[in-house]
This record gives sequence, structure tokens and C-alpha cells, in this order.
Amino acid sequence: MLRRLSVENYALIEKLEMELDPHLNIITGETGAGKSILLGALGLLLGAKNDGSAMKDAARNCVVEGTFDLSGRGMKSFFDENDLDYAPETHVTRMITPAGKSRAFINDIPVQLAQLREFGTRLIDIHSQHQNLILSSEEFRTSALDTVAGNGGLLAQYTAQYARLSELRRQLAALREAAAEAGRPTNYEVRALIMILALPVLWILGTWIPVLNVTTVAIIGLAIMFIPGINLLTWEEFSASVPWTIILMVGAVLSLGNMFSATGADVFVTNLFMSSGVASLNFTLFLLITVVFIYLLHTIAPVGAAIISLFLPILIGICTTLGVSPAIPTMLLAFNQTGYEQYASAITLLIIVIVLRSS
Repeated sequence: MLRRLSVENYALIEKLEMELDPHLNIITGETGAGKSILLGALGLLLGAKNDGSAMKDAARNCVVEGTFDLSGRGMKSFFDENDLDYAPETHVTRMITPAGKSRAFINDIPVQLAQLREFGTRLIDIHSQHQNLILSSEEFRTSALDTVAGNGGLLAQYTAQYARLSELRRQLAALREAAAEAGRPTNYEVRALIMILALPVLWILGTWIPVLNVTTVAIIGLAIMFIPGINLLTWEEFSASVPWTIILMVGAVLSLGNMFSATGADVFVTNLFMSSGVASLNFTLFLLITVVFIYLLHTIAPVGAAIISLFLPILIGICTTLGVSPAIPTMLLAFNQTGYEQYASAITLLIIVIVLRSS
């Protein structure tokens, strides 16, 4: 129920304040006395659109304020849904600035015009020529029927159950969408899979195309990851996960391994080993020495590719000189770079047993 109405700088009204009786109030007057202006101000307060002619003085704000008694109106749910402070006596303000901008407040909290309009339709019905269209509203007719039938409790129970049903439907739709997305690879996963398959192919082609060596292919693959549109890796992610000290160490050890092969140092070290009596060692003892040496080397340079590049030429040369297959020592070398070097000794013993039984 409207208890108080204040109008300032609206149409012909400079300033007006009205205190309304809680019972019947009748405003009379001849044509042009301003009755429609009051209804227009009330409509503006309830969310009606500003047609640009509301202000009496275009240099000042047009302000319409109203105080409503909400006791027994069941309006608390509206306040909860719109995150507003509920009070049995609620104050509403509508302001039109000289620039034509509209501001609305409910209990001093800013609200959108749609919220103010919804609030107004629940409070006041204006019955005049062509303004009884609310009767065509299904929501209004249903509300009137529930009010007459006294279905307040049943309506509250239904509303709670329907809200629960809507939430469960939303969760079900989200789960179905997540399941559908989990069943198909993302664009990122497809690009990553292509890179994983392409790099080994390029490495294999390096057997016939010398320029496609391991280092060249690795650099090309790393560069492709940064290309816009592929975006498998960003520079920030790369810098955070791979410190520059590791990059320099890998480069240095790889260069050292290539130098061993290019300068013949691997042959020199192999001959040095052979002249020290390695050739007379039992193959089982040689395996044990190999594992220990690789393990110690791994603690100095904990980078698998670098160690393989450094030590593999020497290992193959020694195995060739001993007249044994380099497959087993090479497998031990690779196994030590998988991150499970703590199990290398046990695997070595198992391989030794297999070798002894087969011999």
C-alpha cells in the first residue's frame, strides 16, 4: 500500500508531498487540474519509461519518491531474489537527471529499471482506459486464483521443489556436456599428438637425410610449439619449467658428446679402457661396472639425452672391441635415463642372470 508520495520538478509540479490514508483515498478535480500528472509521476516511480518531458526545469533533477507498506504482501521473496534489503516499510526513489539518465533505488540500493518495474507490478494496479492489460497476464490470473484458494503453503512447497528440479536439470546438462567433451580430443590434444608422431618420423628420416639430425629436429619441433595458432607452449611456461642453467648444461653436454665422435675421442677413450685390462674382464663384471659408471655420471649430468650423447659412442666401441652385442649395455644406459635409475641395479642383476643362463 502506498503511504506517502513525493514529487519534485515533474511536469507542472514544482514540489508536492502527499500522505495517504490507509483506507480509501479519492482525488477529484476538473479537467486539467493535474490528476493525470499524479498518475504519471506514480507510473514513473513504478518503472515507466521516461518520455523526455518529465522535468519542469530542465536544469534540475526530477525526483519521485514513495513509501510503501509491504506488511502481508508476501514481498520478501522478491527482495531475496534480487539481493535487496527487505523492510516492511520500503522506500522507493526514481530520479531523472538533466542529461536524461534514469536512476532508481529501493531502500537506498540501486536497482535496474526492470527490477523496479517488476516491483511496481506487484504493488499497484492502475485501472484506467486501456491500462487493465494485467488481466491478460497468466501470472496475475494464477496468483489471483492461488490467493482465493488459499494455496500459500502448497505454492511455497511447489516453488521449492521446482527450484530443486531446475537445479538438478542444470547439473545434469553440465555433466552431459562434460562427458561429451571428455569423449573427444580437444584441439590442443590433436596438435600435441601430431607433434608426437611427426618428430620420430623426422628422426627416422635423418637416416637418409643428414640435415635431419636429432638436434635439428628437436630445435624445429620446439620452434613449432611457439608458432601462433599452434600454441602448444608459451615462452612464460617454457621459462618457468626449464631454467637457463639446465638449457646451458644440456647444450654443453650434447656438444661434448658430438665432439667425442667428431674428434675421435671416443676411439681414444675406448683404446684407453682396453689397454687398462677391460678386455680381460668377465662380461658380467663389465655390466656391473657399466651400471655403476652410468649411475655416477647421471648424478653429475642429470639429463638423459645429454648422457646418451656423451657415453653411447664409447660404450658401443668397448662392446665391439670385447666382441659382445652392445644391446644390453645400451639398454641399461637408456633405462638409467627414464627417472627410475634407483631400480637399475636390480634390473642389471636380472639381465646378468638371463645372460648366464643363456650361456
